[in-house]
Amino acid sequence: RDGEEEDLLHNNERNRSDKIVVSTYYNGVLGGERVIINDSPGVNYSGEKEHREITDRMIREGKYDLLIYLLNATQLGTNDDLEHLRYVKSCVGNTPVLFVINKIDSFDTDEEDIMTVMQNAAKYIGSVWDREKPVVCPVSARAGYLVRISQYENLSKVENGELNGYIDKFEQMKVKEYYRRHYPSVIVEDSWKEKDRLLKNCGISYVEEMIKEFCEGGRGNGTGLCQV
Repeated sequence: RDGEEEDLLHNNERNRSDKIVVSTYYNGVLGGERVIINDSPGVNYSGEKEHREITDRMIREGKYDLLIYLLNATQLGTNDDLEHLRYVKSCVGNTPVLFVINKIDSFDTDEEDIMTVMQNAAKYIGSVWDREKPVVCPVSARAGYLVRISQYENLSKVENGELNGYIDKFEQMKVKEYYRRHYPSVIVEDSWKEKDRLLKNCGISYVEEMIKEFCEGGRGNGTGLCQV
């Protein structure tokens, strides 16, 4: 059935289904492509047991061309992550995996260097993911979200302040230098527009390009992704 915002964004005690289907158009590199994203409810092993079971089943079934493993930049190295990394490795076979490190907007640019943090993240993932060098992508989903929303509607005063802060912050961070050094084949054009530059500087544009590259020639009924 059609879902209201309350059903889609919040728990609803009357909802007994483990699946919600949403169709939309994406404004970006993947716009116009048929992309099917299976978004799991989460992998916090110390949390909701039912969520863990749904996520494990989605991964085990393998109905995807690319698995996107989302990690929180502020919580790397938990026991839950290690346990789940091992489980994913045992299930995915030859399916490519993209490790996305979100919330890099939380970094203190005076004290934390993106190159060093991502190097440590790659070592952490590689301690389990020893079949190949992991593809590790730093991003700020929040910064990307504010840019996309501002393209269609007016942001609040607080959101505008937050967006402008991200523009300044990510001009200083070396996210694009990280991608150029580690993934030189992924090309994102520069732009004179501040907001478009932010999409590149916060990593979102690079991840979009990488997803497109990984999924070229996907299944006939659409390219399948699994996000955990």
